[in-house]
Amino acid sequence: MKHFRESEFKHYDKMDKSFLSFLDNVRDSYGKPFNLHCDFEERQGQHGEGKAVDFDIKDGWRLLDQARKLIEICEGLKKPFRIGVYPYWNNQGFHMDCKNEKLFWILDKKKTYIYFQDKECLFDALSNLWKL
Repeated sequence: MKHFRESEFKHYDKMDKSFLSFLDNVRDSYGKPFNLHCDFEERQGQHGEGKAVDFDIKDGWRLLDQARKLIEICEGLKKPFRIGVYPYWNNQGFHMDCKNEKLFWILDKKKTYIYFQDKECLFDALSNLWKL
C-alpha cells in the first residue's frame, strides 16, 4: 500500500486485500490522509468480512464537499462501493465498503439511518442538515 501503514489498522491481518487496494486507490486520488477509526470487527456485515472502514478526513472541506469528492473518485474506479456519512460523530466522517450494491446513507442526530439509492438525494439531504 502506498498511503497506509499496517499500524494504522487495528486488524490489518483480517482485512480483505482487494478492499485495501481499493481504499489505497481512493486515498491516492483524494490527495489527503484518511484518519481510520474502525476496520475489521467481529460482527456481521462488511466490517466482519474485512471489507469496510470508518474514517474522517482533515482537509478543511465541508462534509458535503468531501462526500461529493469521495463518491466521484469511487465511481471513477468502477468498483462496487457504498458510503455512509456521519455528520454527528465527534469527528464528522464516513463509512466506506465494497459491497456489490450502490447505496448511500446518513446517520442523523436521532441515530436513525436514512438511505439513498441516488447520490444527488444524499447531497440534498446533507445540504439541508445545515439549513435547519
